[in-house]
Amino acid sequence: MHILSPSYVQICVACLLVLLFSCQSLNVRYFLIGEEGKLMYVNYDASTSYDGGIQAYAPSNYTSNVAMCLIVKNETIYMDEWVDFHVALGFSPIYIYDNMLAPDLELALWYEKRKDLHKHVRIIHFPITPVQVPAYDMCIKEDAKNSTFIALFDIDEFLVLKKHNNVIDFMEEHCQEPKCGQLSVNWLMMGTSNETVYQPVPVTKRNVHTDGMWGTIKTIVRPTYVDDNIGWRHSVYLKKGYWLDTRGNIINNKGWKRQANNEGPSDVALLHHYSYKSEEEWNYKNCIRGSSLQNRLDKPSLCHRKILVGGKFFNDDAWQQLKRMVPGKYGAF
Repeated sequence: MHILSPSYVQICVACLLVLLFSCQSLNVRYFLIGEEGKLMYVNYDASTSYDGGIQAYAPSNYTSNVAMCLIVKNETIYMDEWVDFHVALGFSPIYIYDNMLAPDLELALWYEKRKDLHKHVRIIHFPITPVQVPAYDMCIKEDAKNSTFIALFDIDEFLVLKKHNNVIDFMEEHCQEPKCGQLSVNWLMMGTSNETVYQPVPVTKRNVHTDGMWGTIKTIVRPTYVDDNIGWRHSVYLKKGYWLDTRGNIINNKGWKRQANNEGPSDVALLHHYSYKSEEEWNYKNCIRGSSLQNRLDKPSLCHRKILVGGKFFNDDAWQQLKRMVPGKYGAF
């Protein structure tokens, strides 16, 4: 078997990078082969670029910050919308852990293009699998350890605030020292709105139907309160303080129930969860690429999970929040 020399590989990679970066100034639609063999489409259209930068809603009187730990795996087509949304909401810095086996060239190209976000976003190649616990452990204990709060969200989750313009004001009101070690927000699971294939339209605009709030939660934590063994299960173990919801209730769930708060409130905040998007995207994520919870070569385990196709109730709160926060870019849709 012929093995390519490192110098030959480096030359090929360099040529590919030159080709990709030469395309970013053109209205072109080009294709990249994903890590697991999926033909991924990426639409870089200069007519939809936004050079003015994203303006975060300023907190009232606080010097706190809310960092974010985000794990991605061949998901750059969703990056613009998700980062715009959360930077505008006040999250910074955002640590993006790239879980591709080799550094993701699409992600690098996106980051090079979005210079307006460099003060808010850091990208770290992190190919370990399963990835969640090691990445969150590194984020909490090293990368974001000096932050006041850290959110542990995914790229298909959008925090919708109903009474605050900024996530810092939200956290300072609902997660006060010394009582609060982590604050949970419940999922609002969004269906596909009968979408069958990917469309180059923001996810929060495409998927606007839901069957209602789930008991599943995600948390925003105080890193100084997190136990050395983070014990990640949508919440973390704490060495001091308590797990609270936005009503101030102390949650004492144990075992697998640590990922849920079935009686959680919905009047202050919800985490809109766009797990499905379309039948095509669901199939790629769960039947081809595979879950970040698995080892890299494991057979995808979620492929046959039932998909929420329609949704009984209309809800475009996340889309309206995005348009309100970033009108210069998303008001055109």
